[in-house]
Amino acid sequence: MTNIITGAAMPLPSCITINTHGSCQTQQAAGAFGAIMARYIDGKLHSELERKGGATGTTSNRMELSAVIFAMKRIKRDEPLPIFILSASKYLIENWKTQVPGWIANGWLKTNGTPVLNVDLWREIVRLCDGLEVAFEWRQAEAGGPNAVKARNVAAKERKKWEDKAVSEMFGEAA
Repeated sequence: MTNIITGAAMPLPSCITINTHGSCQTQQAAGAFGAIMARYIDGKLHSELERKGGATGTTSNRMELSAVIFAMKRIKRDEPLPIFILSASKYLIENWKTQVPGWIANGWLKTNGTPVLNVDLWREIVRLCDGLEVAFEWRQAEAGGPNAVKARNVAAKERKKWEDKAVSEMFGEAA
């Protein structure tokens, strides 16, 4: 079904979509994320919410995972609608679909016995998704629809703030 308001293909007529984007500027190791949450009822956009944040000393992968966390924290524990996390991050989507169950079973260790990277964030995502109907789907950034573009733009704008903060920290200036 295609929603006339957003022009994006919705997974179901009644659902919540969360488009995420994580971004990191490696020189200052400053990053940010954006997430656009949209609630659809009977094929119509009911509400939309933007989530954003950032950090210094981070990575794009951590920012992508943080986007999911900050969005999922807004979901009520008794949410009846299915939730679709839509991201261009293969790190997020492929690990969620193929690795997370094994990591949990293996005490958050990879098959080679090394610790899972970003385990703090992965554990929080698992906790926030527990008991809810959540699906993670990869969407090419350019073809992800207007909410994917919004999430990317929010992350880019937010990242600039965190880059400025990282530069200030490097030179001992007050942020």
